[in-house]
Amino acid sequence: FLNTHIHQHACSCTMVTVKAPSRGVQPNKLSSQPYLKIVSLSVISFLIGWFMSAGYFTLLFRGAKNAQDDTKHTTNNKITDNGIPNEYWTLTKDELADWLECEQYYKAGRPVHSQDDWVALRNAYRNVVGPEHSSLLPNDGLDGFGTVPVHAKISDEKGRGVYALDTIPQGTLVWTSRHQSAQFTTGLQFRKFLASISVPMACDVLMWAYVHNIGTPERKKYRISCDLDAGSFINSAQF
Repeated sequence: FLNTHIHQHACSCTMVTVKAPSRGVQPNKLSSQPYLKIVSLSVISFLIGWFMSAGYFTLLFRGAKNAQDDTKHTTNNKITDNGIPNEYWTLTKDELADWLECEQYYKAGRPVHSQDDWVALRNAYRNVVGPEHSSLLPNDGLDGFGTVPVHAKISDEKGRGVYALDTIPQGTLVWTSRHQSAQFTTGLQFRKFLASISVPMACDVLMWAYVHNIGTPERKKYRISCDLDAGSFINSAQF
């Protein structure tokens, strides 16, 4: 019985034959210890063959690897490492600004960010939502101003702003949100993004972020958006 199953499920296993006692020999005169060892080896061989044929080893190792991956994902999460309390995930926009103590950064004055700063923000955004769900262009060298000659600087009266470096013809598209505007589909994504960047930068994002409907009036599709280029230094104007 044991040998038959070993043949069927694991032909590469070592064969162990169980021999019955020969005639004329008293069973009680036989040593039971070797017999038990042979039976034990047969059972082990059978079980190994059965597990291998059923693919259980593969499933077990795959499950262990998945468990390791899940642990790695959790322990490498910056949000967990920063020790952010559970209340963080339910705070409103104004409450987040208070929790981060953004007022002190606003009063001290915020800098004009470099291209490296914008690229770092875009990478943080892609890491949160995933590259396949990113609303940004893959070209980090292109911002919403395209080839329009502009320069961002700080004004004593108005703070940060964008200024033309040359005459811009009437009717020129100065800036578009289609290039480097990050869109978040959920508040959880947005909070994860804030938690993955520096506190001063998160305070800037809270100042710039806005909610808008990219759907229709009948079928609304709201997004939390933030322009990850110097377009965040401009606002709407009426003439």
